[in-house]
Amino acid sequence: MGLLDKLRRRRDDTADERGASPEKESRLKAGLRKTRAILTADIGDLLAGRTKIDETVLEELENRLLIADMGIETTGAVLEALRKRIGYGDVQTVSSLIVALKEILKKQLILKNGPEPDPDHDPPHTILVVGVNGSGKTTTIGKLA
Repeated sequence: MGLLDKLRRRRDDTADERGASPEKESRLKAGLRKTRAILTADIGDLLAGRTKIDETVLEELENRLLIADMGIETTGAVLEALRKRIGYGDVQTVSSLIVALKEILKKQLILKNGPEPDPDHDPPHTILVVGVNGSGKTTTIGKLA
């Protein structure tokens, strides 16, 4: 058995270990807790007690989506879709805003989730992450991983 075979076997064994280990799965859930808290509790707090949807609510919603590491492009698309629904009259109450937000976010997940890369046929990919201190680079990298 050659050196390359040993390295391949070690890589395969390591990949198997990284699979669906309960410990790693719980670490992933812990890492996503911040995003989940912002998307549920913080947005719920933002909309609590409000009866009217105005530009102030949409701006604060934008801030909270960005804090939740949604990204500028996705946040812009979500708010544009919300504004269209508000303009059409589909969204007039806070409860309908929450329902519309959930639908739009689900659509965004489907749109962004393309086919998985095939490591045997697709070339390796490099992603450069740039940002100022405290902007969520490490959190985003963890989510990508």
